[in-house]
Amino acid sequence: MDRDKQGGGLLLYVRQGIPSKLVLKDKNYEAIFIEVNLKKQKWLLGCSYNPHVDNINSHLELLQNSLDSIGDHDRLLLLGDFNCEIDKHKMPEFLASRELSSLINEPTCFKNAENPKCIDLMLTNYQRSFQGSSSVSNSLSDFHNITISVLKTTFEKCPPKAIIYRCYKNLNEDLFKNHLTQILESNRNFEHKMKSVVNLLNAEAPIKTKILRGNDKPFMTKSLRKAMMHRSRLNNIKRKDPSNINKYNYNQQRNRCLYLLRNTKRRFYESLDEKQITDNKIFWKTVRPFFSNKGPISEKITLVENDELIKDDKEIGKMFNEFFINITEKLDLNQPPTEPVPLNELSDNILQNEIMLFRNHPSILKIKEKVSNNENSFKFRNTTEDEVEKIISNLKTNKSQAENDIPAKIIKKYSHLFASCFSISINDSFSSGIFPNISKFATVTPVYKKNSKNDKSNYRPISILPVISKIYERVYHNQISEYFEHYFDEQQCGFRKGYSTQTSLLPMEELWKLANDKKMFLGHCSSTFLRPLTACATNYL
Repeated sequence: MDRDKQGGGLLLYVRQGIPSKLVLKDKNYEAIFIEVNLKKQKWLLGCSYNPHVDNINSHLELLQNSLDSIGDHDRLLLLGDFNCEIDKHKMPEFLASRELSSLINEPTCFKNAENPKCIDLMLTNYQRSFQGSSSVSNSLSDFHNITISVLKTTFEKCPPKAIIYRCYKNLNEDLFKNHLTQILESNRNFEHKMKSVVNLLNAEAPIKTKILRGNDKPFMTKSLRKAMMHRSRLNNIKRKDPSNINKYNYNQQRNRCLYLLRNTKRRFYESLDEKQITDNKIFWKTVRPFFSNKGPISEKITLVENDELIKDDKEIGKMFNEFFINITEKLDLNQPPTEPVPLNELSDNILQNEIMLFRNHPSILKIKEKVSNNENSFKFRNTTEDEVEKIISNLKTNKSQAENDIPAKIIKKYSHLFASCFSISINDSFSSGIFPNISKFATVTPVYKKNSKNDKSNYRPISILPVISKIYERVYHNQISEYFEHYFDEQQCGFRKGYSTQTSLLPMEELWKLANDKKMFLGHCSSTFLRPLTACATNYL
């Protein structure tokens, strides 16, 4: 609540990650009220400013009215510059009506150095929930101190990290290859074969889980961890009995831990593999968290729905699932022009009905102008083992994969066995027009994008499909791209191999250079100048 003149106003910050909402901003006087949710405890936090002591009675009356309009809250904290001490005017009556007590009981205003006053107050009905309340001198104000208090609450530790991986330690390659050959060359259907391969992998290279500390550091060693645990034990002894010998033992162990920590860090970074620095992907994966909090989050997700704090993983999963599958229906998008299909032209083919629905869409009409009806329509051709094996050889093994999926490294290692099985299945898919169900199941992960982490709309779904689906898609993509390549305009740069935004900008840049040589006017490429610039380029051509 900023003032238009004479300075002043109110500014209130809440740390990101703490569930909160604005309850009231009263324009009759300077006051802001928010609700903060901390570990199933709801606090009403009010911040107000009374500009002069003569207005304190009317200020308290407005404050009382605001609290009445908001409704009952178990826990209340009011803070601000009241310009009145707690024992003057109507302050005692106001405190008694709400069972409030002051956390600050020392001078905060030194306008009159000989008679300082306590007028910057923190009032609460749960005084025992706070500790360390005091005022601190600072250089931000000429005669007001900063008031400070600490809420006694505990925050959960970072939960342990579970790393899931396949253990190839006891894998017998010859035996595994024999079993794999038998499965892939059997007469069973494709989906049954793939499930059998996964079962074979689970038996020969089982999935295991490794538990790491929530705040695990890469340089942490066993000796350093033991030294820190011993330091914690000595610290507890010192707290119970603060004798000189206990303080000395703790200080000695603390200094030893600091020495070990510095040496361990130095040795870790000195022996660091150069690839950790020179490899672009590894470098940015390590550095990005220091610059942005976007992307995958390691901490537990907490959502706020209908003013309720939700922490249960299953409940959160249901909420994300419901939100993601209905997200397109809530988008306010302009619907493309359609025309109803006459009843006599409707067919059992859903795809044909959709084509008829958009038969006069501008894009469809433009395609018809470009492609004559007498040309051969697109049809998939049967793929070969060599083509599939080439696609398998280009698979990237460092990409994310679903937990119970056939790893890309296994498919690449035994590509000659998988190529034959995949090529037959892909050709069957071409003839039947059906994409295998086993390749459709994706592992969906909510990834944080921006603003509050407690709002489900600030997450985006990232789907991890099975490796098999990528092989299928690449075969489809190659054939479709090959067919459409000679229909594309030469200036079409999107979604084409070998083309990029630079390819699109190069002709424009050359055009601007030529126009500049001709002493023509040019504008900067922005929304303001886009239309004149396009007109200029058209006239020049």
